[in-house]
Amino acid sequence: MTNIFGQILDHLSAVAANWVAAQRDRLRPQSRALTDAEKMAMAPWFAAETLRKARVVLKERCPSPDFLSPELVAQLRALNVDPTIFRMETMAGITFDELIVIATWGRAMPRLRPGLLFHELVHVAQYRALGVERFMAIYIRGFGEAGYRGTPPEAQAYALTVRFERGEVFSVEEEAGRLGPGRVEGP
Repeated sequence: MTNIFGQILDHLSAVAANWVAAQRDRLRPQSRALTDAEKMAMAPWFAAETLRKARVVLKERCPSPDFLSPELVAQLRALNVDPTIFRMETMAGITFDELIVIATWGRAMPRLRPGLLFHELVHVAQYRALGVERFMAIYIRGFGEAGYRGTPPEAQAYALTVRFERGEVFSVEEEAGRLGPGRVEGP
């Protein structure tokens, strides 16, 4: 990775961490706690504190970052990075610290699938283990190097979701604690 690319990713990480905190604070008044049924369904995998702190908000679409300045877009393009990779409107969910946004795509009564809730709760646990700034630094650097599914937080969340869907019981918090810069340690 070139030094300038690394500098841009570092700057982008700091800006993204601020955006995450702002989205969390902006959406929190519209959110709800997990229901007792959701907490009970997720209890074998998550610490009670994670389930207590997690919040859910339903929105038409997941919000996309608004922090890509024209200068930053130009820098990304100069490095052959398509800035549209940061568009999140087509995502089923996105997590801002302890706040989970689920896209409804216009459905009046969207069903919160267990696998989607689990995946987003993994991100809540990761944020709790790492903090917003470190989470975003790892996420953005991974995004720049390997794309969305190659980011360590996403790779870990998808791998743990597969284990969850197979019925395997484990501690997500233990797994989230293994997340480090640029890598995900295996189970």
